[in-house]
Amino acid sequence: GKPEKPTKRDTVQALTQELADSREYLESLNRELEHTNQDLQSANEEVISANEELQSTNEELETAKEELQSGNEELTTVNDELQNRNVELDRLNNDLTNLLSSIEIPILIVGRDGRIRRITPAAERALSLQESDVGRPMREIQPNFEVLKLDLDLEQKVADVVNSMRATETEIQDRESRWFRLQIRPYRTLDNRIDGAVIALVDIDGLKRSLNAITLARSEAESARMAAESGNRAKDLFLATLSHELRTPLTTILSYAQMLRMGKLSPEASKKGVLLIEQSALSQAQLIDDLLDVSRIIMGKLSLDVQEVDPILILYDCVESVRPSAERKSIKVEVTSPNSKVFVLADPTRLKQIFLNLLTNAIKFSQSDGRIEVVMDCLSSGESVRFTFRDFGQGISEKFLPHLFERFSQADNSSTRVHSGMGLGLTIVRSLVEGQGGSVSAESPGKGKGATFTVTFPAIGRESLDRSLGPRRIDAATPVSYVPQRLPALEGLRILLVDDDSGARDSIGLLLTSLGAVVAKADSGQAALDLMQNFRPDILISDLAMPGEDGYSLIARVRKLPPEQFGQIPALALTAYASVEDIKQVKEAGFQAHLAKPVDAFNLAKVVSEVFRSIAQSK
Repeated sequence: GKPEKPTKRDTVQALTQELADSREYLESLNRELEHTNQDLQSANEEVISANEELQSTNEELETAKEELQSGNEELTTVNDELQNRNVELDRLNNDLTNLLSSIEIPILIVGRDGRIRRITPAAERALSLQESDVGRPMREIQPNFEVLKLDLDLEQKVADVVNSMRATETEIQDRESRWFRLQIRPYRTLDNRIDGAVIALVDIDGLKRSLNAITLARSEAESARMAAESGNRAKDLFLATLSHELRTPLTTILSYAQMLRMGKLSPEASKKGVLLIEQSALSQAQLIDDLLDVSRIIMGKLSLDVQEVDPILILYDCVESVRPSAERKSIKVEVTSPNSKVFVLADPTRLKQIFLNLLTNAIKFSQSDGRIEVVMDCLSSGESVRFTFRDFGQGISEKFLPHLFERFSQADNSSTRVHSGMGLGLTIVRSLVEGQGGSVSAESPGKGKGATFTVTFPAIGRESLDRSLGPRRIDAATPVSYVPQRLPALEGLRILLVDDDSGARDSIGLLLTSLGAVVAKADSGQAALDLMQNFRPDILISDLAMPGEDGYSLIARVRKLPPEQFGQIPALALTAYASVEDIKQVKEAGFQAHLAKPVDAFNLAKVVSEVFRSIAQSK
């Protein structure tokens, strides 16, 4: 069957039903939409609220970002500072390492716990430590200090310093007598905490020795100062004595000269006065010679004309020279010499001066009716000659004996002393003997028991004599007939005398005239040249020290003259300049001879005669 066709009503009903269903559905949708809309509104509100929160959070994040940027900038700055500090610390560490390496002092840094924190290279070398010893307790390295043989409780000393917070210094000496300074100081941190100790072992042995040397030098300087003061006192006494020794003969000379001028003396007294004037003048001349010798010795300008000499001949000559002095005190002088000739290298003039000084001293300090023994002998080796001068007189005290040969020293410096003299003779003797390669010594059992002086010279040769003669002896007390020296005659000799001092010119001119010479006098070199052609002298005698033109200039001008105008005239220098250098200079200048003032009549006549004769014979 065919389906039934719906009716309109059915259709309407169906449509109505569908519409009702659609309305319900739409209402349902509307309700859902309303709910959805409400949900959306609520969600929107939540979104709006969340958005506000997000905006707030974003603002906070922006603020945090700014703070982070600021913090990052600060961290960057801090990082830069830390890097700079690290660089500085590295540099400081390098400086400290180099500093500690360059310090030649063993240094250890120890913590409060007694463990080593740092060791310097010097400590490693001195104490045989290693870098691996850092961190070890002090007690474990105590044996290393025994390498220096230092007996000390180092750990206890460190503990004392840490507890007391005070540094200590101790000078210690090892078993080899070397000195060290042990310094222990508190180790302070930057916040002023004591966090250990610093130990330094300083070698002060050189400093100690230097201090000892300085102390010794000061002691020696003090001794030298005292010696200088003593020397100054001795010089003062010397000057006082010099004044006395100069004034005493001057008093004799002046008083007798005035009495002779006034005619107050009898012929016998006049003869005695002239003799005393001569002796006083000779005494002063000897004193001046001694002073000049001492001056040359001090300045190192003492010259010696060393040659081969037979000393016994000089010794006998000296004994003969002192014979009159010995006879006046009835002193017996015995000389013993070997039976062979022995030669020495010496200056004969200075050797005679040595012998005369020792003989004169022996006579001076011997009692009347005494005895002096002079012995010359060769030592067993044959290489030396010994001269012994023994007297039995006043003697020398044990206290003064070591100072016997010193300058400006005398056993008796008082104003009440018995013997005159300057105390220079033995100083000169020692210098002359040692200057010629010899030695001199003195011995004395004590005051009142005599003295013995021994002079030794190296021998250079020996010539045997007849042994049957035995030792040779001479006795100065043996009576002899004394024959006065005869003055050489200068009869008719024409002498041109040049001296700016009128007194010397007149006295020497008078002396030469008294010997038969014909004398022309000039007070200057030019005056002498003016006189020369008219006077026609046989010999020229000139002083050296003259104002304007001295004797050297005069002889130079004379030697430039032709021979027929007296360019080769014999010339003699008569001057107060009397050193060996002066004599040499005089002869190099053109003079044939030299005589030192004051000059005695015999020597003047003898030298003038010899100079003239030698020139005459050479023509």
